Amino acid sequence: MPDLTWTTDLTAAGGLANVTLYRMVAENPTHSDSKIVADKMLVIGRVYSAAVTRGGGKRNEEEPALPESLYQHLAELVVSVGPDLDDRLRKLGTLDRVSLSNLSDIADCHRFLASTLVAGINGWRSTSSNRGVHARDSFVSKYLHFHAPQAFFILDSIAQNELKADGMLRWRVRWPADFHKMLRTPYASYCLRLLTYIERKYPAGVWSPRSVDGRLLGYLPYS
Repeated sequence: MPDLTWTTDLTAAGGLANVTLYRMVAENPTHSDSKIVADKMLVIGRVYSAAVTRGGGKRNEEEPALPESLYQHLAELVVSVGPDLDDRLRKLGTLDRVSLSNLSDIADCHRFLASTLVAGINGWRSTSSNRGVHARDSFVSKYLHFHAPQAFFILDSIAQNELKADGMLRWRVRWPADFHKMLRTPYASYCLRLLTYIERKYPAGVWSPRSVDGRLLGYLPYS
């Protein structure tokens, strides 16, 4: 984690809740223990009102091998891809902050975890459920932010409403020519819009994902 003061500095982190989350992840950064992963998903999701299990439905009783808890099922899936996820996060953890040059790696990590979770939820759900789960973009952005704070903006409905009020959601995203089509996700689109927003709101170039998120969510001033 580039700025470890976030584990102690209430102002820099945006409050005690964030300090606690940064500290929890700093002390448990990897994805090798399913119980720890389940707890991280539970706590981050609840603090940020984005529970990964939302809309998960009932367990498929025709598959007795499935864990009773959806959290545990998802945690076991994440652990199964843990080495790959941790490798991605280690590389992203060295970034200074989000930019056009590294956005494809950021979008790829987000897509990787989101697709794992969506597949896990739909595989756990009862076959009698009428609707499947299609996305977990907001939760994944929040979860990954605490593992690589300089690499991930938080996707939140409040932040989106602020961008909408500023006119930033009205124009069509112009993807860089070398940006792979598979990575042109709603989260990557959100990040591109935020980078343009930052150019307007932070002309001095002094910002971090946390300061931008805090401004959009209403608890930090421009810095």
